[in-house]
Amino acid sequence: MPLRETILKNFWWKITALVLATAVWFTFSTHPKFEVQSPESLFTKTKIREFVGIPVQILKSPDDPRTFRVTPQKVDVAVSAPETAIKQLTGDDLSAFIAITANMSLTNGFGTNTVQINAPPGVVLEKAVPSRVQIEEIEPPARVEFRHTQGDTRVTKVVEFDKVPVHLLKNSDDTNAFRIRPDAVQVKVSGDLTVLEKLSRKDIVAFVEASGVEGAVTNKPVQVNTPTGVKLEKVTPPTIHVGRVTEQPTNE
Repeated sequence: MPLRETILKNFWWKITALVLATAVWFTFSTHPKFEVQSPESLFTKTKIREFVGIPVQILKSPDDPRTFRVTPQKVDVAVSAPETAIKQLTGDDLSAFIAITANMSLTNGFGTNTVQINAPPGVVLEKAVPSRVQIEEIEPPARVEFRHTQGDTRVTKVVEFDKVPVHLLKNSDDTNAFRIRPDAVQVKVSGDLTVLEKLSRKDIVAFVEASGVEGAVTNKPVQVNTPTGVKLEKVTPPTIHVGRVTEQPTNE
């Protein structure tokens, strides 16, 4: 076949193929940093999954005697991970908690704290709802026992309260400042079952008198006022230290 016929046969198809080949070459030649992904990475997908009602735990020092309540007590958590890992993940693999420190400030026994989430390696926290919870310092539960005297149909209830605050009683014209240690005591009371049924720590008033405090520290007996029908059994400790607070001289 003559050369001229070879060139002109299907001429426009040949021109089209040439244009396409040139375009492909130009595209790859102007992207030298193009990276080819491995087949494994092409099929690895990250998915987000939500877990509802993860309980919020309270993390604090074992030496901290305070008792707290969190509101709400559960949070919803969203996490992300590779598809194979997210399918095997359960709510038991996640834990929500708040950290209580000794110097954490509470206003009238209330405060807020950030919810922290523990998750397995490779699992990323997306969000926790709510992200902060309310903290409330509550009264520790009272210890209760019952007494029954033979031949008596009445049942006596005995209640022991921890951390009853001690108040300072002083004259209105006394301008001195005092410090008491400890500032709370343990109070044990007893009474008829029906009387003590509604008794709470707030119904018991423990106090010491400031009169007669001499020197830096004086031991003073703790006195307790109880509602009618409630008998005081024991106060621990029975005496506490009361001292005057003196102003430190300032160096000018």
